[in-house]
Amino acid sequence: MRFYMKINFKTPYQRDPERIGGIRIPYGKGKRDAARWRWYIIVLIVSSPLLYLLIKILLSYLIVTAPGYVSLGKVPINSNSTGIVSKILVSAGTEVIDKQPLVQLYSPVLEEQTLILKTEINSLEKEQAVKKVEPQTTVSPTWENYMEEQYQLALQLVKYQENHLNDVSLLKEQGAATLAELRAAEAAYQSALLALSPVKRDYFEYKARLQQPLQEPVEPPVDAAQQRRLTLLQTKQEAVDDQIDRLEQRAPYAGTILEIVAVEGQSVSPGILLMVLGRTEKPSVQCYLDPKYGKYAKKGKLARITFPDGSVKKVVVRQDAKLVKRLPADLAAPIGTRDLLLLVFLEFMEQIPVENRVDGLPVTVRFRG
Repeated sequence: MRFYMKINFKTPYQRDPERIGGIRIPYGKGKRDAARWRWYIIVLIVSSPLLYLLIKILLSYLIVTAPGYVSLGKVPINSNSTGIVSKILVSAGTEVIDKQPLVQLYSPVLEEQTLILKTEINSLEKEQAVKKVEPQTTVSPTWENYMEEQYQLALQLVKYQENHLNDVSLLKEQGAATLAELRAAEAAYQSALLALSPVKRDYFEYKARLQQPLQEPVEPPVDAAQQRRLTLLQTKQEAVDDQIDRLEQRAPYAGTILEIVAVEGQSVSPGILLMVLGRTEKPSVQCYLDPKYGKYAKKGKLARITFPDGSVKKVVVRQDAKLVKRLPADLAAPIGTRDLLLLVFLEFMEQIPVENRVDGLPVTVRFRG
């Protein structure tokens, strides 16, 4: 006789897992969800490098970025005279205003000329004040030599002012002299020509009278001659004083001193670089763009730059890119190559704060596709 037994493997716990011994004990479903989210986070962390690469590739088609920096318009301050640097009146980083003295030069030659001229002028002025001139009844060789000397002195002064005008014109072309200095040199040259005219006329009239038969004693106008000599000396003194005034090198524009090249005690000549001035009133931006994005380096292309403080300003490409330069080490990534990139010049379309007008301040330039 066979007996059959039915075995049920389902325990009461399996039929109602939330009851134990007749007591309802609910499970925390939130704990099971939290475990699931932990797996999601792990997967996200593991795949984040790939996601970052995909996002960067996608953004490269939408926004092109390029490293760059703020550039103040650099103006070289060159010496416009020959002399010795006696004192440098500013330091690197100093904010200066227009026409502010920057460097003081000293010229022993000009100082000596000034002393000689002042001594001779004072002597003539005293002589005119006390001397009583008696009419001469004969032609004196000394007077003839004197007229010749006056004429040659006037010619030398004209030649000197002409050379000075040529030097200032050359410096103006090089950017080392201002238009006002050029006009002053032209005025000094014209004054020398005007001073030469009466001396030349009197000299040749006197020579002509000497060649005529002497019917009456020739009485040279001693007082007039002394006055002409005094005028010539005073004109030359003014020219020397003008050169001494130009020994003080001044700022042609307002801005910031970026670099000082000269040192005190250094001998300089016209055209020698003394320092570099940055014009803060008109900053610009220079950026380095990958050549494959050359279409963005066209004149009039708009972009935005981001300063280190997070502020954003609008800029526009000033001209078509025509230069290729290697990325500066200061802008290159710690790990990477310094490739040859397009050098793009941009101008601000709006005013920027003074604190961001710093030469060399790194910025990020973004071009939109």
